[in-house]
Amino acid sequence: MITVYYNGKPYQYADSTKYLELARTLQPQFEHDIVLASVNGKLQELWKYIKDGASVSFLTTQSQAGIMAYRRSVVLLLLKALKDTISKERLGSNQVKVEFSLSKGLFCHFDKGLVLDEEELKQVQTSMEILREANYPIEKYSISTEAAIEQFGKAKMTTFERYFIADKATHQEPKNPYYRLLEEEEVVNRILSEFGLEGAEAHIINGHIPVEAKRGESPVKCGGKLLIIDGGFSKAYQPKTGIAGYTLIYNSYGLVLAAHEPFESVEKAVQDGSDIASHTILVQHVVRRKLVADTDIGRELRASIRDLEALLQAYRDGILVEKI
Repeated sequence: MITVYYNGKPYQYADSTKYLELARTLQPQFEHDIVLASVNGKLQELWKYIKDGASVSFLTTQSQAGIMAYRRSVVLLLLKALKDTISKERLGSNQVKVEFSLSKGLFCHFDKGLVLDEEELKQVQTSMEILREANYPIEKYSISTEAAIEQFGKAKMTTFERYFIADKATHQEPKNPYYRLLEEEEVVNRILSEFGLEGAEAHIINGHIPVEAKRGESPVKCGGKLLIIDGGFSKAYQPKTGIAGYTLIYNSYGLVLAAHEPFESVEKAVQDGSDIASHTILVQHVVRRKLVADTDIGRELRASIRDLEALLQAYRDGILVEKI
């Protein structure tokens, strides 16, 4: 048996009991739902196991930390519902982005522009309600530091710290060497070479690397061989970047990066058109426009034309006889 203390009163449970069990016992004493535990002054999720001798208090959805934890759970519920209801073919490479608070909700969208119709939205809502009633647990798994660095490109993820700890020193996420080496043209050339790419039209496009434009940092690295399109549309990034992200425009004339101004207010957008204000950075301009014939599809079309011409010649030469 293990003992845990709440308001100085001891509660005994079997080994390997989670804080969730204690929360269920004490829930009638709270007006709002319990969503987090504070164990010896440290925030813990309810699915973690009770520590013997620990002093515990609880946070509800009325606290700031509690509402943040609740919102995070709702987002995970949304992601699960989308995966269950929307086909992989329909989703494609789209990923859900949770950008900022909007009234009493969160502004979410797909990063590649996918828009769900009314029927699909109803299916997602129904799936979320079914998942809620099923009361599935949300569990967090630990992996090795090496595996995490390989997957996320960072030595640690400090989402929890940014939510609940004011000290910004705890928010640091040391990145892997790539983020330092992307400034070195020799390294960029070697990466391109590994993919069989070379010449002026070979580029590496990186996303979600905030560019501190207000400090003069450029999103164009190594003579235009590496381009950064940062996730600055999110309001949380804008104090660091000074802009609202970049859009990469690629057409037959070349490559252009458009830098967008942060959204200030509806009034400002209506009066000054500031929501559509942007300035451009010319990355690459070609003397001769790229035509369809110059693309991969163009090569396929030319191959199809050659096959059709060969087929036509075969009929003309009598090698193939038309059936009537």
